[in-house]
Amino acid sequence: MLSLLNLALGCVSCKQEEVENEVSAALLNMEQNMSGINFYVKLSGLPWKATEEDISKFLVDCRIVGKVLILTTEAGKPSGEAIVKLLAKDDLEKAMKFDREYLDDRFVVVEETGCETYNKHTKKVEKVETEENTFIHLRGLVWSATVEDIKTFLHDCQVKKVVLTKDERGRATGDAFVHLESEEDVDKAKSHNREYLRERFVIIEEIYESQFIKETEEVKEVQGTREKDYSLSHVMLSNLPVSSSELDIETFLVEVTIKQVTILRNRSGNPNGQALVEFEAKDDLVRCLICHNSTLGGRIIGVDKLENNEVLKISSEKDMITSKSDTDLPGEESNSYVKLSGLPWKATIDEIGSFLVDCKIAEVVIIYNDAGRPSGDAVVRLLNEEDLQKALKCNRNYLHNRFVVVEETDGSIYDRNNAKKRKTEKTGVSETASVCLKGLIWSATENDIKTFLHDCSVKEVVIKTNERGKPSGEAIVHLNTLSDVEKAIAHNREYLGERFVIIDKM
Repeated sequence: MLSLLNLALGCVSCKQEEVENEVSAALLNMEQNMSGINFYVKLSGLPWKATEEDISKFLVDCRIVGKVLILTTEAGKPSGEAIVKLLAKDDLEKAMKFDREYLDDRFVVVEETGCETYNKHTKKVEKVETEENTFIHLRGLVWSATVEDIKTFLHDCQVKKVVLTKDERGRATGDAFVHLESEEDVDKAKSHNREYLRERFVIIEEIYESQFIKETEEVKEVQGTREKDYSLSHVMLSNLPVSSSELDIETFLVEVTIKQVTILRNRSGNPNGQALVEFEAKDDLVRCLICHNSTLGGRIIGVDKLENNEVLKISSEKDMITSKSDTDLPGEESNSYVKLSGLPWKATIDEIGSFLVDCKIAEVVIIYNDAGRPSGDAVVRLLNEEDLQKALKCNRNYLHNRFVVVEETDGSIYDRNNAKKRKTEKTGVSETASVCLKGLIWSATENDIKTFLHDCSVKEVVIKTNERGKPSGEAIVHLNTLSDVEKAIAHNREYLGERFVIIDKM
């Protein structure tokens, strides 16, 4: 009987504790509501046709404050992202439970964000009596745009101040914030929306004074830490293949007038994947920086500005390391080679690198047939014998839906095909009349791509898919002639649908 009484008392105690917890949570929620503290989430992967109402229904039972901000691309079309302001913390917790839930046929990523992100994307819809209504935001500028370029672009406006923003590495973001003389100037400026400044059209939006102050303060913080003394005649290349030669680098920076290339080495005398490049003219600096994140030998190459004191330091260290001749360098490793046969013809250099897991790869050369198409074979140069043994263990493993034969070979087949590749890079003439399109909208069809390349004679379009069989956003286009390749390249960064397309020679 006593134990039953204790049990009953325990249940009452638990119930009382639950009620107290609920009351505490409600009081905390009420405090947050009264204090004006809000919470924010960012939604990514939304269907492009998703409306504010669709998003509100998706976040069912969440109390949304104000409008849902649906973000747009430079072309003014939905980007698949949105930012939502929520009333209280319990609304945030509810919203986070919808992470990776489906809206229509797409799962949506939900992540917490801050008020800065929300305020940055808030669009000004009406004049504010308590502040100046004389601020605009320019998006989509060419990276080399200057203050004078923007003043010339806004030629009929009285410009008080222009602030060009840069990222944490000192490179232009393509954004500018402008303070104009009057509200009439704002209307004139907005009439230039989507007009071209050199090769890119510019998006112009009116913004609040608070947004202008916030953005320009951030620029001051970045620039005010220390005025950096950048060299106007040097850049540093990083993440280079260890086999990269001066000729490879000169070909990579094809439009730059290069004075000297210095391939940097580690203490053992082996290339460390970096190179110091000295060039002739100030304009070459911009041409170099445009190559940032382009590929060389299947690797994404970093191109960065250098301060003058860094140039001096690197030069002195280079002199110490390279005082010995290359033939006398200690610890130099001998190369080994494997030939891969039976590859899917659409296999890329990156996929081959992933296939040869844990192998240190110096370079991959894909072999093409007489028609200029991938033959299904490739030769891989490895750093040492240990990597050779690892590579041979991948024999008859599958890449996509095909098993690949891996066998040891000598350097002759590598040299022969690599020489052919280098000749192609040096002369700028591709032996294959093919291009690769990247950044396509997922719904792009073969006919869409042919229409996009309307002035080219197209043999075949191959739309690449991911491991789930869905379009990856890339396509290989086989053309009839090399002149068609040049015509196709002329469409680089033009828009197909709401996305601009990157076009690379193959």
